[in-house]
Amino acid sequence: MPARSHIWVARLRWSLLGAVLIRARRQGQAAGEVPPHVREYLTIGPADREVFDTLKVEEGNDVLRVTRPNALELVVTVRIADPPDRRPRPRRLKGAHVVRTLADLCDYFHADEPGGLNRRIYKDTDCGASISIKPVGQEWIHCGMDARWQELTRESAIEAFSIQTIVEGSDATVDSDPFWLPVKEVEIKVWIDDMEAQADELWHEANDDLAEGE
Repeated sequence: MPARSHIWVARLRWSLLGAVLIRARRQGQAAGEVPPHVREYLTIGPADREVFDTLKVEEGNDVLRVTRPNALELVVTVRIADPPDRRPRPRRLKGAHVVRTLADLCDYFHADEPGGLNRRIYKDTDCGASISIKPVGQEWIHCGMDARWQELTRESAIEAFSIQTIVEGSDATVDSDPFWLPVKEVEIKVWIDDMEAQADELWHEANDDLAEGE
């Protein structure tokens, strides 16, 4: 099973020894303790300062976005892989308002069939989100894979899904961690609300900067 990864947003301050981590938070979560593997990844030496100060981030790099709020600080949005020994734990949930099956997921988003999930989510979110599905024992099915979506029925067995969006006018994305079934409906709602807020903030960052430069 490939290592999972998460997007982290970190604020760093330059010193003679390199970039010192001020704070970091996992995207979609409040600030908290920063795991050792994240601190290690965010160790940036003084030799790398020119790269980050000129914002020369190469395509395909794990660094997704760099901004510079002032001459001494930088904000880095970066995808960091979890240590290999971290795996999703089986979840046991009881009670109503829980998504346990693909049929439950369709009902939650008011989609008649799985093939209509992306259309429903796109229309019902301000940021135009999409959904990805992981059938049991198979690869993920993403938005745009029309043939594979049409193979799904409400009775198809799935083990996880994710919800994400691309921020218009920028290269930024807002991606959920995989939701491993079963999932409480409230968890889905909380993520969508958070995703909408993050997407709005990133949209203004990208497009307000463009407007100021005109």
